[in-house]
Amino acid sequence: MSRRKLIPLGACWMLIVGLALPALAATPQQLPKLAARSARHDAYGLDAPRAAGVYDLSPPPLKARTAYTAALFPLALRVTPPDAGWLGGQGQSFEKNAQRPAFGWIELLLSPARRPRGAIFTVTAFGHTPSVAQTVAGLRSRGSGASYQPPAPARLAGFSGTQFDGTVVGQSHVFVPFSPPAHTARFFPDAFKLAHGELFRIIVLNVKGKTVVFFLESATLPAEQFSAFLNSATRILGSFRFAT
Repeated sequence: MSRRKLIPLGACWMLIVGLALPALAATPQQLPKLAARSARHDAYGLDAPRAAGVYDLSPPPLKARTAYTAALFPLALRVTPPDAGWLGGQGQSFEKNAQRPAFGWIELLLSPARRPRGAIFTVTAFGHTPSVAQTVAGLRSRGSGASYQPPAPARLAGFSGTQFDGTVVGQSHVFVPFSPPAHTARFFPDAFKLAHGELFRIIVLNVKGKTVVFFLESATLPAEQFSAFLNSATRILGSFRFAT
């Protein structure tokens, strides 16, 4: 092959590579897979056993400005951490003796992992979910361990819903967004436990007919720093994109 032919071919190859590299860089990664939650392993995220405010689970760090997907979540989505310092992963929850998952969840923490400066948990069911109004009513009425601010309209990732803030006033408080109440003690695969004194914001969205719940909690933050965490949480929540 002559040198005259090699030059155009080389230029063409460089153009193909140049176009392909941005496409590869834009390909989203999977969020790290975390341990499944079941009756035998009744803990996930900040609901794991802890002592003196130190958390046992350590989700891996996420890359800033990198798109992540979550194959274990019931809905197709992308989330892109806008800043460094976010940790996270995805997992599933199983009913007792069930082979298929009942719920999928995503956890996002602000480092350090063992003493996170705020956390976000997103959860929904693989099956039918109650409406936003029913879910909000259930979250605000089951148990007396938390106080609540009035609910307000919310909008996130192009979908509408309801949000409300509150404080855990009891020794702890367990939120159960989807599982129906039970008259006897039992394992709830979607239960979410907060400790005494924690501040929280709960956002409940209708995403294409499925109810999705976002728990934002102060974790180890002092109460006066929770509003600053909400600003950080707003930025990463603003990066959520649900497939249409």
